[in-house]
Amino acid sequence: MAKRTELKCVSYISIGGAPPVRFDSLTPEKRAECVSRMAENIGKALSSYCSAHPEEARPLMKNQEEKEASP
Repeated sequence: MAKRTELKCVSYISIGGAPPVRFDSLTPEKRAECVSRMAENIGKALSSYCSAHPEEARPLMKNQEEKEASP
């Protein structure tokens, strides 16, 4: 059997057009700010997509309703 090689993933982020920096090098405050901004952007993108493609949103809502109904 082949020996497994451990893989390591490193995330970089570019803030305001600045050169990319390692995400794990950010201060906790800057990291929290970036996470908040990313969550906001994801929310806007999903909202825009679901508005343009309501047929794609229905299964997501159905899955959420099932999760909320289960104990």
